[in-house]
Amino acid sequence: MRNFRLLKTTIFFFLCIIFTSIHLFAQDEEIAWNNGDEKEKKVTGDEDVVWVFDAPKKEKADDEIIPAEPKKLVRVPDRKIEIGIFSLGLGFSNDFMKTSEIFKEKVNLNTDKLSDGFNVNANLFLFPLYFNFNNNTWGFGLSTGLYVIGIIDLNGNLLTFHEDSGVNSDIGAAVFTDVAIHGFYTYEKFKIKIKPSLYYPILYAKPDNFSYTYKNKKINGVDQTFFITKFDMRVYTAYPVEDDFNLKDILKNLNKFSSSPGIDFSIGAEYPLSDVLELTKIYDFLDFDVGLDFLNIPLYPSSMEDYKRVTAYIGSNEPIDFFSGMLKEEAEEIDTKDYYKYSFGDYEKGKRNVFRPFKMLISANWRPFYRPSEEDTDEWIKRKKEWVTFKPTLGFAISPLYFQSVSFEGGIKSSLSLYNLFIVSLDIGYHDRLWKNILELTFNVKILELNLGVGMQSASFLKSWSGGGFGAAIGFKFGW
Repeated sequence: MRNFRLLKTTIFFFLCIIFTSIHLFAQDEEIAWNNGDEKEKKVTGDEDVVWVFDAPKKEKADDEIIPAEPKKLVRVPDRKIEIGIFSLGLGFSNDFMKTSEIFKEKVNLNTDKLSDGFNVNANLFLFPLYFNFNNNTWGFGLSTGLYVIGIIDLNGNLLTFHEDSGVNSDIGAAVFTDVAIHGFYTYEKFKIKIKPSLYYPILYAKPDNFSYTYKNKKINGVDQTFFITKFDMRVYTAYPVEDDFNLKDILKNLNKFSSSPGIDFSIGAEYPLSDVLELTKIYDFLDFDVGLDFLNIPLYPSSMEDYKRVTAYIGSNEPIDFFSGMLKEEAEEIDTKDYYKYSFGDYEKGKRNVFRPFKMLISANWRPFYRPSEEDTDEWIKRKKEWVTFKPTLGFAISPLYFQSVSFEGGIKSSLSLYNLFIVSLDIGYHDRLWKNILELTFNVKILELNLGVGMQSASFLKSWSGGGFGAAIGFKFGW
């Protein structure tokens, strides 16, 4: 009996030890072997198995926040090396009739509208080659371009023979080619952009005088009429063009080029103003950068020497009375040759400095619709903010082609970017003395990018929406 009790006691003792051992391995919070972090050791066939008894990881409580994994950007990445080939843009506009009416067999003209003046504008740009390297914090590139500008802006009083004194009208043309080196770098929070250019004028025409005077006044008690229109313009070319101005003549006379190139440069800066002022912490929608750009600052003007002079006048500086003596029998026929003259002279020599149009623009890049959350990474925030942007611009331009050289510049461009794969933007504004409404589409698969643009334009705001002119652009880029 005693032996039986001893046996029961021994069995009970071993069961307690086994139970206690199992209970020890089951503890999550009370006991930790070696008081260290959990260690994991991969075992291979050539190694001995070493068991390290550490406490397993603590399970998260129901109310404890588990950090989310960083979001992965679904976006076409930017190109570091980019090459552009054949970017072409052109436009034509007028403020008198719709473009569709120009091609009709019969056109009804409302001459009453001529009192507002008559404006025709044609422009073209071509970038046959473009290269850019972008290293995020700095970059550089090279571009070549051809620019064509043509303007006719006639005063309404001249067209309708209303009284006015000494008013000017504009007519002119310019053709430039250029080679530019562009680059940018970041300094603290500033992004600095620099673009020096070597430009060459091929054609430049601007009137020295295009004025109109028509007035009636009494002299010594007698009504007198004064009427005169003067036109005096020099058409400069890069070489003397004896025949038609075409590619054949250009190639034939390459050794006769008399004009010299000029140098100008553009400089600009961008600054994350809202981040510096911490405005986004007050209002989420106040997220914007600001920019300031100076375009075509002249350093050294180009010069041209060969020109043809075009002159014309109608009327006289003396009082005109065409009907004097017409009711009398002895009235003689009036000789109108003294009241009209036109000449297109031979090539002459005379130096003229030529500058390209200058612009100063203030802009902002506004991203109002993204509200970041705590788990968003910096890269995710930066890219997602760019999905919807608005870019207002305000400034002025100085163009020597016009009698009134200073003009207003301004507008707003809205853009929607879907993963940097498809970008659509609408630009509405007053640029280069025209109201322009331009829709741009971009298709980007990184290795290849296609840019398309269509728009309406006119010197009149209303005509820019009703077909007074059109614009179109196309461009290709590729890289990696």
